[in-house]
Amino acid sequence: MLMKMLEAGGIEILTDHRRSPDTDNPKGYYEYEPVKDLAADASWLRETEEKGIKVISHLLPYLPNEKKYKVLFMLRPIEEIMASQAKMLKHRNDSPDAAGQDKLARKFKDHLYSIRLWLARQPQMACLFLKYGEVIHDPLKHAAEISEFITKPCDIEAMASVVDSRLYRNRL
Repeated sequence: MLMKMLEAGGIEILTDHRRSPDTDNPKGYYEYEPVKDLAADASWLRETEEKGIKVISHLLPYLPNEKKYKVLFMLRPIEEIMASQAKMLKHRNDSPDAAGQDKLARKFKDHLYSIRLWLARQPQMACLFLKYGEVIHDPLKHAAEISEFITKPCDIEAMASVVDSRLYRNRL
């Protein structure tokens, strides 16, 4: 949703379109394959100035320190994330194991705690935390907040218009 908002607002998004939209994510994934290898190779970042890039939180520490970053960090309750992941696994005919899911949820909570502490100590990274449910509830307000944070003039109305509350299917 966030990448779609940035794109609608006029920000160029770095994506390879390898992963097609599906029932779990009908608006697309906005992934860029080299991000997965960020720990080994960050040379491709030289070509990304002024572009939006989706980087999962586990890979943020591998971003080179000599660059400045504006990080938009989407927060969502762990229970909602786990429910979404479980549905994705079922759609792929893979049954999630309840004990494994509980262990994974605990690890993810620990990771989020650690990464937020880490981000707070990174002078090269400004971070805006956004709560998924709040963005769904008031997309116009959050689109304006995002535009102000990234200090780029964006089409706020276009950003807000791509937020689809019908896709908020795994709520607490």
